[in-house]
Amino acid sequence: MCYYFESNNTLTAMPYTYGEESQDVDAVDYTLTFGYAIDVNLVQIFYEGSAPFALDFAVDRDVRVVVLEGDPFSSAAAAAKSTSMTQLQALENAYPEVDWQNYYDVAEHFDLPMSPPSPRE
Repeated sequence: MCYYFESNNTLTAMPYTYGEESQDVDAVDYTLTFGYAIDVNLVQIFYEGSAPFALDFAVDRDVRVVVLEGDPFSSAAAAAKSTSMTQLQALENAYPEVDWQNYYDVAEHFDLPMSPPSPRE
């Protein structure tokens, strides 16, 4: 799982879409979508903008990647590959007590760091 760090100290599960609304018109100026792909020995984090200038706002963003190993995770990944189930659905089946959309719940359950990313200088 990957989590996007927002400026209000919230870690939101990815994929995550952010929209910026115009001050002048009641409409969305642009959207940024942050996503990820995971495979064996690979974590790819990417973003897409709805307009070329939107990509200027995607730089200097923090994400937190949670990589867990072990038999339930291997079984969940195998289940996801052999069915139409996503990796998230497979993990939710393997660990129904964990709210995978909430980084802090995942961190508490698996004893991971709870602090937000360090501020940049």
